[in-house]
Amino acid sequence: MQPAMRARQPDAQRQQGGAIVGAWRPARVQRGRPAAAQRPRAASNPGAITHVAATAPAPGLLSFDRDSVDSMGVALAPPNARPIVLLPGFGNCSDDYETPFGCAEEGLATQLRERGWHVEVMDLQRKHWFNVARSLLTLGVWRGALTTDPGYSWYIQRIADAVLRAQEATGADQVHLLGHSAGGWLGRAFIGGAHGSGVEAGAGDSHAPLRPHPAVSSLTTLGTPHRPARQRGERRGKAPDMTGGALGWVDALWPGAAFADAHGVDYVAVAGRSVRGCSRAVRGRGHSLSGYAHAAYMQVSGEGEVWGDCVVPTACATLDGATNLVLDGVRHSMAAIGSFDARGDRDHLWYGSREVLDAWLYHVAAFDAPPEARMRRRASGAGGAAAVAQPAIVLPAGAAAAAAAAAVEGGA
Repeated sequence: MQPAMRARQPDAQRQQGGAIVGAWRPARVQRGRPAAAQRPRAASNPGAITHVAATAPAPGLLSFDRDSVDSMGVALAPPNARPIVLLPGFGNCSDDYETPFGCAEEGLATQLRERGWHVEVMDLQRKHWFNVARSLLTLGVWRGALTTDPGYSWYIQRIADAVLRAQEATGADQVHLLGHSAGGWLGRAFIGGAHGSGVEAGAGDSHAPLRPHPAVSSLTTLGTPHRPARQRGERRGKAPDMTGGALGWVDALWPGAAFADAHGVDYVAVAGRSVRGCSRAVRGRGHSLSGYAHAAYMQVSGEGEVWGDCVVPTACATLDGATNLVLDGVRHSMAAIGSFDARGDRDHLWYGSREVLDAWLYHVAAFDAPPEARMRRRASGAGGAAAVAQPAIVLPAGAAAAAAAAAVEGGA
């Protein structure tokens, strides 16, 4: 039997430039963490991000602090909440979010529905990912100059189909997009009007549409690599863009939270910080995480000796101008490394775990809060929020990924 869920009021505000409001941080000081890592970073720090700290059971590993989240309550859907459309990550399928390992009660979609949300999981089978191979027949793949068409246009079309189903089922004009891993940057492409979205306006050329997709209210990304490797760092020999240029094309055409300020689209970028990559780690039992993470981080960013969620480096999962949230002890996916079976392993927590998801879902609930609630929050200031909500922390639009990386590494 699941414990009774305690409602948490979605009372937050938005500020220009990517304000982080109602930050999820432990309500009390944790043992085993340096005091400096437990204090909220000052809003004047241009690289500041909201950081849910944790304990370190071993060098290079972090464990999620369940006690701190238990004290925060549950982010229930407010009245008339917009539906959530869930976008699977690369290599994943719909069942991974509905019935992972055949267990519906552990599915992210199930847990969101328990909290009162209407959830539409994009229809996707693993075999559909072979459609990415379409881009291998184009010259752009050899130059690293691919767009989302043709390699990912099929995925974006499926987003459009899922959005339409959610609208028809609820009567809502807009939806919240929730993208896991690659689903996050492909969600950005959909919002911008990439081929397959149904609102293309020159997106296939050099000119981006001036307005976002009208059906999207917000985008929340979980462990999404938001920038290609070749655009990070200054050292030569970086790993190439593993998407053949498609990710770089999206980030160049619709950089950061592209439609946040002018058009009111809300963006939340959630990053995990659980494993530090180590090139010396043995890829064997008991030592596989750091080695596996190093190899994954090298592919994604070209740097392996960094913190991340065991697949995507933490700094790569932040997004300029968005609400950025870093969760210690949280891994990239629902599968344990080497076993692909996480049933009964409550030490393996990912973004969609029951113990974790309220940390970021609170922000989505806040987007649907009544206007008067936002006005009350704005009038009272950050200090007028609940005890678990900390002062606003700002990551200004245009802040370099390196600044975010420095802030994350500084908390190690």
